[in-house]
Amino acid sequence: MYQNLQHSFENSVILVVEDDYDIGDILEKYIKNENMKVIRALDGQQALECLKANSIDLILLDIKLPKLNGWEILQIIRQTSHLPVIMLTALDDQVNKIMGLKMGADDFIIKPWRIQT
Repeated sequence: MYQNLQHSFENSVILVVEDDYDIGDILEKYIKNENMKVIRALDGQQALECLKANSIDLILLDIKLPKLNGWEILQIIRQTSHLPVIMLTALDDQVNKIMGLKMGADDFIIKPWRIQT
């Protein structure tokens, strides 16, 4: 069963919206290792441009971003799309998690996290 699930994600396109280069590099390496494609954006404006120019299957979205923050991006996305969005953030309080989920995030993961390889 896991094998079928794994094949369903192969070649998926993941938009990583993260202004921290090191975290972005870790995410990109892990995602590519799972046979998925990665598009990276370093700020909110760049993220919206990537969404317009590409067919994206999932967004990994930081909150504290230059130009437009993750909350603003999530709000814009939810006006027109049901695209899966996972918030990745250092904001570790319950208020932010609840707000993210109420705004339409599909999941809310607090940094630092552990990636299993």
